[in-house]
Amino acid sequence: MSLDAPGRAWRSTWLGPADQPGSLELVACGAPLDGTEVEVRDQDDLGVGQIHVRGPSLFEGYAGRPPRPPGWHDTGDLGFVDHGEVFVSGRVDDLLFIGGLKLAAAQVEQAVERVPGLRADGSAAVQSSASGFVVVVERRRGAQARASADGLARGVREAVVAAFGRGPSEVVVVGPGALPRTPSGKIRRSRVRHDLATGELAAEARVVFRAEPQTPTTTS
Repeated sequence: MSLDAPGRAWRSTWLGPADQPGSLELVACGAPLDGTEVEVRDQDDLGVGQIHVRGPSLFEGYAGRPPRPPGWHDTGDLGFVDHGEVFVSGRVDDLLFIGGLKLAAAQVEQAVERVPGLRADGSAAVQSSASGFVVVVERRRGAQARASADGLARGVREAVVAAFGRGPSEVVVVGPGALPRTPSGKIRRSRVRHDLATGELAAEARVVFRAEPQTPTTTS
C-alpha cells in the first residue's frame, strides 16, 4: 500500500452511521501500488468483504510451508475499497454470527465501550458456538468499578442489543489487565477464544443469558 505525500491528511470514513453505537471510523490504508490488484469478494450490504490481492511484490510463502500458489492471495482481512483506497475493518476469523446477523468483533466491542464500570479498550467479543457469541469485559479499577457482575453483564448486553438488536449469549467479567494482549497492547481474541474453551481465563464471573426471558444466571 502507498502512503500519502507529506502534508496531505489521512482520509477516514465510517462503517455504519457515525452517530450509531457500534459504528467504526476507519482510516484509509492508501491506494494499491502500481501493478498490485485488490479485489473484495463476498461483499455484504455495506460493501464489506474479504480482501484478496495479487501482484509482483507478494511473498512467495511461509517459512517451513509449501510455496504460495500463484495468483490471488486471500489476506484473511475484511474491508472495502472507496475512491481507490483500501479500508480494513477486521479479520475473517473475528466475525460473529447470530441469528443470521454477521458482525465484526470490533463493532460489538465499540458498542460496549461506554458501559459504566468497564475499563476502556478492555473488551473482546468472540464466537462461542453456531448460536451465539461471548463478550469478555475487564472491570475498571477503583470504587466506580464496584458494580455487581449481574449489573455489568446487563449493561453490556443492553448496549449490544441497542446497537444491533441481538445480544451475546454470555458475558464474562475479568479483572483489570486480565485479557491477553500483544506487546503493542492489542487484545488477542484468538487467545481469548482458547482460554474460554479450556477454562484458563481468570473469570471473576460468567453470566449466561437465556434466550427467553432475558434473565442471567451467574457463576463466580
